[in-house]
Amino acid sequence: KRGPLVVKLNWRGIVRSANRIEIRAQNALKIAKFNVKNFDNVKKGQVILEVDRTEAANSENELKEKLKSLDLDMNSSKVKLSFSSKSLERKRTLFGKGIISQREFEDAKRDYNLSQNETKAKQLDMDKAKKDLSELDARLKTSNFVAPMDGVVSGLVSSETTLNPEVQAGQLLATVSNPNTLALIIRVEESNIPRLNIGMPAKVLLDAVYDEAFTGKILDISTSATQPDMSGGMMSPMKTYEVAVGFTGPKREVKEGYTGAVNLVYAEKNDALSIPLVALRYLDGKDLVLSAPDATSNGKPTGVQVGLKTENEAEVLTGLTENDYVVVDAN
Repeated sequence: KRGPLVVKLNWRGIVRSANRIEIRAQNALKIAKFNVKNFDNVKKGQVILEVDRTEAANSENELKEKLKSLDLDMNSSKVKLSFSSKSLERKRTLFGKGIISQREFEDAKRDYNLSQNETKAKQLDMDKAKKDLSELDARLKTSNFVAPMDGVVSGLVSSETTLNPEVQAGQLLATVSNPNTLALIIRVEESNIPRLNIGMPAKVLLDAVYDEAFTGKILDISTSATQPDMSGGMMSPMKTYEVAVGFTGPKREVKEGYTGAVNLVYAEKNDALSIPLVALRYLDGKDLVLSAPDATSNGKPTGVQVGLKTENEAEVLTGLTENDYVVVDAN
């Protein structure tokens, strides 16, 4: 048959701001105070979370005292090592002249080795203590966390388990987003990314607003892939990219966190020659159909060149003409 043919792409996603900044901890730390709650409006530079430095300060004082003690021990070990080194050289000379016995010389070497190992061990202890002190110093210098822009706070780190929750380096503390740039964020397989482009029109259906379809367009396509899916304990080889679909037409209130589906028209033709997709067959890497002169005759293999495909139809560019018969069920 000949008629309109529309290729649509569909994905589900979640509404969030297309302009959002994540706030993450650079070092392990404790939160002393929460100055905002989830979904509060904040201004750029406003303190969102205050860092607890009490424990780090106490640990720093303890490490400084430990370093003083280690420094004294190290000086003592160096004096002892120097003495044993001189003693060894002296006894090496005496042993060479036959003045002392082999045993006395071996005892001197043993004392020197023990002193040397003791000095190395104390140096390792000092190096570790200095490293710990440096890390604590970095934690003490950690600034309170402030809003990087005007917006709304979400994803605030939980404060339910303890008054001073501990967070790890790299952990997400909060997200600040611009509520005026809401978009449906979808994840698109890498094989479909070449089909999309910025500004491409779309239709958005939100689960919470089931009686209205929103007009939209693609605002942004991520340049880096998301982490592979681990569902079912299996690593999926399929990479996906985040795509932001913004709202362009008149709309009712849309909230961050709404879920929905986006419908994108990838390609369409008003006058396409098409066949049912189930009639299409493959042989030696080539497309073919079983064509017949009428509805009662058996089909014979006929090569075709295929264009656009939908879920149910395939466009035929060459090999068939309008009103030709094709077999859709070989039985």
